[in-house]
Amino acid sequence: MTGPAVEVARLAPDLAPRSPRGAALRGLVLGGARGADVTVAAVLALAIAGIGAAAGYGAYAPDPGQGGVVPGPGTLPSTVLTILGQNLGAVLLAFTGAMTWGLGTIAALLTTSAWVGATAHAVIAEIGAQEVVARVLPYVLLEFGGLLLAAAGGLYPVVVLVGSLFRGRPRPPFAVALRTSLGLLLTGMLLVVVGAVVEAALIVWTHPS
Repeated sequence: MTGPAVEVARLAPDLAPRSPRGAALRGLVLGGARGADVTVAAVLALAIAGIGAAAGYGAYAPDPGQGGVVPGPGTLPSTVLTILGQNLGAVLLAFTGAMTWGLGTIAALLTTSAWVGATAHAVIAEIGAQEVVARVLPYVLLEFGGLLLAAAGGLYPVVVLVGSLFRGRPRPPFAVALRTSLGLLLTGMLLVVVGAVVEAALIVWTHPS
């Protein structure tokens, strides 16, 4: 096989159609503009959460022995549903910035992280930092990580807009940015669900009714 046939065969992989999902994955994995924007949104979400948590931790005056910081023991399904009712609401609020130019995400993330900081202060005052780490670390990383991913999804459209202005590249349609945001939200919700199951299992097994 020689001539034009060889050239067509050599270029065939590049000429093959590529799905939007494959293009999105390549952008994230290979560090393209989309991957950079997701990273910026995630870093911003982490910074906002850190500010809120520090403010809540510092402003709260703990009252040792007050209790009531975790759901009461019950059956595993009921405990999971109780935790999900709290956490998924916070996750959805953290995503509202996707439709409000990031403002909803900033407000929700500051409020939620301040509550987390205040709660952490109360629990540490009651049972000590080492015990807190031993009890909550298995699930808090999942739940808070899911919240941060949802918040990154809420900030992503604004990051894309600002990035397109500074980089001098065309701004992608809002629907394209929203698709990536929804992917971050769904991933965050999945982490929160897994974290809720782990948290509920620990509560039920360590505090049998």
